[in-house]
Amino acid sequence: MRRTLLRTAALALLLVSLGGCEEEWKPDVRVVSTAMIKGFDPIGTGDTYSSGAQGQVFEGLYEYHYLKRPFELRPSIADGMPEVSEDGLTYTFKLKKDIVFQDADCFPGGTGRAVKADDFVYCLKRLMAVPSSTGSWVLQGKIAGLDEWAARCGQKLSEVYDIVNEYYPFEHPDVAPFIDEEVAGLRALDDHTLQITLVEPYPQFMWTLAMSYTVAYPREAVETYGMGVQTKPVGSGPYICKQYWPFDLKVQLERNPTYREDYYPSEGAPGDEERGLLRDAGKRLPLADKVEIAIVQNASPRWLKFLEGQIDRVETEKDIWGEAMELDGTLREDVADAGIWVDIDSKADLAYTGFNMDDPIIGAPAGEKGKKIRQAICLAYDQQGWIKVMRNGFWSMPATGPIPPGMAGWVDVVSPYSGRNVERAKELLAEAGYPEGRGLPVIEYELSGTTSVNRNGAEILRSSCAEIGIELKLNGQTWDQFTDKVRDKNAQMFGMAWIADYPDAQNFLQLFYGPYESPGSNGSNYKNPAYDALYNRMKLMQPGPERDVIIREMVAIVNEDCPWSYTDYRVQYTYLQEWLQNFKFHSINTFPLKYYGVDRDARQKRIGEARD
Repeated sequence: MRRTLLRTAALALLLVSLGGCEEEWKPDVRVVSTAMIKGFDPIGTGDTYSSGAQGQVFEGLYEYHYLKRPFELRPSIADGMPEVSEDGLTYTFKLKKDIVFQDADCFPGGTGRAVKADDFVYCLKRLMAVPSSTGSWVLQGKIAGLDEWAARCGQKLSEVYDIVNEYYPFEHPDVAPFIDEEVAGLRALDDHTLQITLVEPYPQFMWTLAMSYTVAYPREAVETYGMGVQTKPVGSGPYICKQYWPFDLKVQLERNPTYREDYYPSEGAPGDEERGLLRDAGKRLPLADKVEIAIVQNASPRWLKFLEGQIDRVETEKDIWGEAMELDGTLREDVADAGIWVDIDSKADLAYTGFNMDDPIIGAPAGEKGKKIRQAICLAYDQQGWIKVMRNGFWSMPATGPIPPGMAGWVDVVSPYSGRNVERAKELLAEAGYPEGRGLPVIEYELSGTTSVNRNGAEILRSSCAEIGIELKLNGQTWDQFTDKVRDKNAQMFGMAWIADYPDAQNFLQLFYGPYESPGSNGSNYKNPAYDALYNRMKLMQPGPERDVIIREMVAIVNEDCPWSYTDYRVQYTYLQEWLQNFKFHSINTFPLKYYGVDRDARQKRIGEARD
């Protein structure tokens, strides 16, 4: 007998849970976030989930072409590509003149004003000056005079710090004189001309201008709302945020009526036309009027909502795979019969276990002892077992280094501490002075969530460590609590993944650069002068054989020091409703919602809901 798609009891429970407010506001498109959205302040919410939500409201100078591969930038607020000086240091950007911020009560009369070059100057200054900014690493040491200005402004912000709310008030009157100071490398030549002068050539600079950290928002919003910008964003993007409150577990977005003229692309990569990805070529964006990002952290209810048609796309994970796929890796017949299909693509990311290099037991203060403990844990780690259990043996491959395949600058240097070798791990632990773990304190491992999936994955690491005599204590907490611990250097060991901000090895190698320690992107707080010196050479070079030689040296250093234990490189399996149109996986722009269309007839036929 064919397995039924939905069980009656589960369906009844689901319908109860979806009652009420769903009838009042029905989205055209509904996607899901597997973790909390931390808010809408671009300087402090650089995780994948939060930046994905922000990308609906805010825009930067550039964005990724939705369809083209390899990845390609296209102008967003910028009017064309920049004029670049012969020495490669000065970039002059023209801004489109028809871009306006959405209507909001922070403006006189509530009417949004034009986006100006001054807005980018203000936003980039704020990104760099606020001490709690998680994105300052993007431009640190890059723009002439900006770091020096940011240090002075940051000092003033520390003096007016709101200790109750743990907040640096950039809108404080005492900070205003600093904000208005001119920075040599960051200038608005007129309302529609922005000029940025770099300290030295930065080959990845243009990619950074498509990141969530470098978007534009009005000074008026920060000065009016203060901390409230987290829940009341004002941008110029395709959608306005109708409703967001963290405890509602959803973000409701509506078409921005003042959004610029933006059209679905008329060309893409080979095969896109055959897949129907050009059917909406030339249509005004966004295609959907209402979009909801539902926050569903547990896999089982997420899959049930998807099966019932209340979510339009969902990504695979351990529990969902078992419900959707056969043992041979093909889609289950009953799932396919329901009009659900699966998209498979490569994912530019790396999952890893991080060691806090400031820790006195396993970090740099412990010297060779600490390094041997880290090496022992790396060799004890049952990567294959983890992939079998957590990735169902299909949707990832063991990671052997800090750069995922497919990145410009990837090199075939395999870590000598990847691949399981329990006997060698025991030897290293004995060499560290802890034979069979005797005398070694309990090591604390921070979970990034409270679900059984989070704990199951960590249990594999704990049992791997126990096999050589190391005891791990697993600490469960919410995603926000977890990221705060990493940011504040209070996580001894932790599991995390990094998804590429842009398609270049430098984006992964900067995760080990000493000056980017927490709250920056170097969450392990790794510092190695030899590595940093090589990084400073590499970052100035264009991709090519000469740069690859330096990258090989850098990777070898990191592999030996083991600030990370590499886990896996993932393959993306995305399950999609038949009515969701124009889906193409983008490993950097994970929520390209303005491109999504809906076949309303197909949805009406399947679930009896138009969501209009």
